[in-house]
Amino acid sequence: RLFGDHPQTFGQLGAAFVEGLNAAGVAGCLKHFPEAAGDTSEDPHQKTPILKGSATTFRTSSRYLPGLEWGLAALMIGHLVCPDYDALPASISPKWIERIIRNKMAFDGVIISDSLDMGALGPFVKDEGDAAVKAISAGCFKNRVGVVQEQGLDSCAFQYLVGNGLISIASERELAP
Repeated sequence: RLFGDHPQTFGQLGAAFVEGLNAAGVAGCLKHFPEAAGDTSEDPHQKTPILKGSATTFRTSSRYLPGLEWGLAALMIGHLVCPDYDALPASISPKWIERIIRNKMAFDGVIISDSLDMGALGPFVKDEGDAAVKAISAGCFKNRVGVVQEQGLDSCAFQYLVGNGLISIASERELAP
């Protein structure tokens, strides 16, 4: 999953990997952003990981930045909470997705949520459908769910968002998988 613990090593090896994928016509995806890398002991499959530090700390220390600079196609966002920045998990947080990933990191690729049926989201959503609506509303283009058919869930979430006037039909067409 990682090419090492040192940011420079990770950057060099990760960049070479992304360049190789691009040369072969394969769309690469790095996961999970923001990284925890030993900063939390919680397993997001069971419980919400809480990270210490600010969004700036994660941005400047992130091993993902070189991959973004070399044309990474997609980024998977995790369900980590950084209370100093936002009370919501990153995967359903417009602050993380729009302010950090899109604006500060200038990433314009596809943002994919981690699996929406994980325990980390339990305190923040009613069910996987609610999680999909929140993830799409926050800026995720594609959502993962363990055993639920992903495209069907995303379609239902888009219909809900359009039907309730939360996004326009034009936005749905731009974001639809």
